[in-house]
Amino acid sequence: AGKAGCMDCLVRDKDGVIKGECVAAQCLSARLQGLGLSVGAGGRAGLILGQPGRQNPMSVRVVLSGLASLGIGRCLMVKPQASDAADVKSATFLLDRSGGGQLGFEVSDCSGGGLRVDSVGTEGLAAEWNQRNPGLRVVKGDRIVEVNGAGVTEWPGSPPGCVATVSKNSAALLEQLSKEQILNVKALREPQGSPPGLEHLDDLASVASMTDIDVVVLADVFVSAEEIRAVTPLLERLKPIVVEMAWPPSELAASGTTQSSESLLAAARKAGCTIVEGPEMILDQTCSLLEAWTGQAAPRQSIAKALIAEVGKLGAAPPKYLLKAAGTAWA
Repeated sequence: AGKAGCMDCLVRDKDGVIKGECVAAQCLSARLQGLGLSVGAGGRAGLILGQPGRQNPMSVRVVLSGLASLGIGRCLMVKPQASDAADVKSATFLLDRSGGGQLGFEVSDCSGGGLRVDSVGTEGLAAEWNQRNPGLRVVKGDRIVEVNGAGVTEWPGSPPGCVATVSKNSAALLEQLSKEQILNVKALREPQGSPPGLEHLDDLASVASMTDIDVVVLADVFVSAEEIRAVTPLLERLKPIVVEMAWPPSELAASGTTQSSESLLAAARKAGCTIVEGPEMILDQTCSLLEAWTGQAAPRQSIAKALIAEVGKLGAAPPKYLLKAAGTAWA
């Protein structure tokens, strides 16, 4: 509960088919439906704030997947700075080859290590994954660096999960890909324009005059002062649902123009917007994860109480959603 980011897991339908959709995306979609945004809302639009991947591991593709499942027609985001666009990003694909089947993509050795995806076909496991996860697609140019834990090494003392160097021997990767098993494939990619379904705005000036924003998603614990100033008139005029997907907010505001996302949430409260706070999303995600893993009902009340304690450590009041989940004794 005390770390920002999203939680992920592999989800099977009752018929055993792998869905592969990120739990965070599923919970975002379910919560928005509960607040009145129905499936098939093609005329609606969502605005994504922050630069995911800069301060925390939350990917904009997770948000896109959740909004796309509702049929929201447009997803807008302010164009990232050039320094952000130059960073190498990572992607994870979950392909169920436990029953055999073709992967549906061709690979070749990369000079820097790993396997390069040279093409992705219209049939096979990759195509099925892409159809179910339009915001998390396998694409040409991806460099596969790990399959089920094989193929990646780290420098001693490097941060947990930090890929410091990639094994140049691709045999281990090919061996894992050839097995009939669930494949957890990790790849590196150079950003190449907007992900499918995302429309980049060149500047913030046009945000204040927008007329069709129904959802504002905070996908980063840091939001710039410029973003807050530009979005505040929109919040006051349209009163969209505001969802905090990355939590907790930083206790220290960064220097210059960057500050905690709490500043934008405060503006949303003042404007009278419906707000879904980060701890609420973490409660839903944690319960969904446990139920997917164990097949049993999650101890929702106990998890809510633990989250209330974490919120208290930050000196903040817990959301009513948590209080209700924790039971009347806590309310």
